[in-house]
Amino acid sequence: MPNLILLDNITMKVLVHLYSNKQEIYEEPLLINDALHLMEIQEDIRSEPDNFIGFTYADDEYCCIQFVRYSKSIWQIDIPTYSETRFVGSLSSETVHNNLIGILSEFFNKNSEIGAYLRKREYSQVESIFSNKWKINFNHSSE
Repeated sequence: MPNLILLDNITMKVLVHLYSNKQEIYEEPLLINDALHLMEIQEDIRSEPDNFIGFTYADDEYCCIQFVRYSKSIWQIDIPTYSETRFVGSLSSETVHNNLIGILSEFFNKNSEIGAYLRKREYSQVESIFSNKWKINFNHSSE
């Protein structure tokens, strides 16, 4: 992935949660190109063990997607799951760096199926989309 990719900037408000060097940063609104830039410069867990980056819809804090960088090309993706507002577990899997553009483009698109299913807490549909589009199969964890 090149350092800067020019995509249509979505106007949807998204919060970023960036933990690095024990600092948390919030930005609102965050455009997709800014998100891709943050992903590109994110350090891996070998240099910063408590390092992750997550994105949350500003109007629904329970629609969230998080990433941990294992290496230059491998990421852990994590989607917290909720029953209404109660945390019940997460979906997690590894993915390659090249999938991030598509995943974030879908997440930032206010008309995307992923966003709609996250809002309805229909995680089996989210899993199906990830499997079909990016060949990502999630592991389930529960609280």
